[in-house]
Amino acid sequence: MPDLKGNVESPYFGVRRLGPYLGVIQIVDVGDACAYSTNGRSWRIRQQTSSGRFRWGVTVMRGEGMDQVSLVNAEHLLDALEKKPITPFPVRDHFECWLLNKATSKPLALLKTCYRKDEAQAITNPHWTAFAHSNAGFTSQTLASTVSESKGSGLLRSHSDIVEHQVNDLARPLAVAQWIQRCADGSGVGLGGLRVEQSQEGRKFAAVEFPELLISEEWDNEIEAGIARDYHHWQS
Repeated sequence: MPDLKGNVESPYFGVRRLGPYLGVIQIVDVGDACAYSTNGRSWRIRQQTSSGRFRWGVTVMRGEGMDQVSLVNAEHLLDALEKKPITPFPVRDHFECWLLNKATSKPLALLKTCYRKDEAQAITNPHWTAFAHSNAGFTSQTLASTVSESKGSGLLRSHSDIVEHQVNDLARPLAVAQWIQRCADGSGVGLGGLRVEQSQEGRKFAAVEFPELLISEEWDNEIEAGIARDYHHWQS
């Protein structure tokens, strides 16, 4: 599996789980078979069929006692699992789908990622989701220490709702979501997406234009900036 420079990449890598962010999944990919893990100990197996499609094989395989495991037509994968380095593996999902700031067209919030261009899904709903459940228990110290929360809309019943509304509002109206291929130096090249104009495809993004974490920390006022920082601290 070659990288952008033509070098053979390691079969061990991680991919972020997004929409909303749920952590990083560990992957061992030997070409005709793959293993996936959310904790580095239990692994789910996918193997390629004669038709070229992948199907799920072994449901769960524990990290301990793998010398007693036998995988049909997947000896390379078993060998790779036995020799795998310590997790977490380096993240390799270099194709990123970003919700764009409506005013600046810069990356605002990370929606999805993938590690192969052909896996870049069509984006039909550009809404950024902060948590899997609105009652995730997120508390923003910035909101807790300001009276502005009580003056907001009555529809925003939780801090999770507020951070989600804050981010999505900066992309409205008619939000744009663009797939971007990140380069080794942190820069990016614009691809297609939702409501992406033809002139935006192929445009270059400087590394400094990308938020270091999941959402931008550049906001018009300190309260909004504080909410963004609180969200990142909570996720960490």
